[in-house]
Amino acid sequence: MTQFQRGRARDTQKISDDARALLWKISETANEGGRPARLRRLTHAYLNSRIARHWAALRALPFTASDRSVMRLAERINPFETVTGHIHWRNEPKKSGAGYRIICALPPALRGSHFLIKDVLEAQFCSPQHIYDIKGRGRDCAALAIKRALEAGYEHCFIGDVRDCYQHVSASSLADQLPLPRSVVSSALDYRNLALRHRRANSVSGGIYASLGHGWNGPQGLLQGSPASSIILAMLFARMAAQIDPHDCLLFTVSDNLLIAAKSEPVLATTISLIRDFFHGHPAGPFDLKPDSRVVGKRCPFEFLGYAFEFVSNGVAIEPSHAGWDRLYGRIVTALDRDLLREDRVASESEAAIRDSFSGYSAWTNREGWKQDFLENAWGTVKNHAYGPSLLPETYC
Repeated sequence: MTQFQRGRARDTQKISDDARALLWKISETANEGGRPARLRRLTHAYLNSRIARHWAALRALPFTASDRSVMRLAERINPFETVTGHIHWRNEPKKSGAGYRIICALPPALRGSHFLIKDVLEAQFCSPQHIYDIKGRGRDCAALAIKRALEAGYEHCFIGDVRDCYQHVSASSLADQLPLPRSVVSSALDYRNLALRHRRANSVSGGIYASLGHGWNGPQGLLQGSPASSIILAMLFARMAAQIDPHDCLLFTVSDNLLIAAKSEPVLATTISLIRDFFHGHPAGPFDLKPDSRVVGKRCPFEFLGYAFEFVSNGVAIEPSHAGWDRLYGRIVTALDRDLLREDRVASESEAAIRDSFSGYSAWTNREGWKQDFLENAWGTVKNHAYGPSLLPETYC
């Protein structure tokens, strides 16, 4: 690590600690309840804080940005005022292969404002158990919780995905749904007040698109690519579990994906209907589930969140999904090709690819055993300087 990197890491830690001390006061007040005036004052104070804006600037810029660039951006970050920079967006194919996601590249000043918004929302949000796409929890925590639910007898499942969820969020409802100053919502979150420009493969098309009117097919609702979008969606869906009380079932949501697990088919059917009603009547919607949302038969294998779940003799096993296996295997083979081309019989690139790929699957059953198999096969392949039948563990399918 260079002297600059050590200094930047040290400064970032100090500034983030100071900012988190302010956020702790917001969290403490939010947990106390009944003190909305104090909570509003603390929220305003954080959004205006020089420390918070400095921390936001550090996150909005590359790690290698100069101290001068960071300070200049910190002075420009202001969530109470609409930025003048363009928001470039692009169509990105979905991993499922069906349709596209509209991904936005926020200019640094707006990105910094969205980090401030993310901070204060996370500080105020007391997450219910069914929400997993939040700080400290994610798809791996959700996968392990689903495994426990299946092993506890919740063997009837429904897997759903909200259709174009981010696009269908009503921008006009955000001021009423979020504990933020209305001027912040209007200036930093309402896409209708922002300058949006379509970026194609290698260029930016035309001029600036107006966000209103017939034929607009660009970003709407929540802007995907924003640091604040995930926490906003989590807050919008926080009351989903209350919709299905008191039925004996479990709900798991990660962003716009959800899974319901029940002990019987009638209970599952009832809760599916209640969840659909929740989406249709949501004040920030309406939302709807994709047509390919489906019921999974009792004890049948299924895929969710990039994992495959399967009942085995001693419980439930979790592995990468079929698409995940393909990506993992393709990455390792590409690295092996580079190792073989060097002709030094050292599996350095394939070893790094294996360790990095496996780090993204912490819920994988017997992950360490699988990783060791891959490492041994890669070492053997490079040592023998030729692909052999043992490159991939036999249990891969």
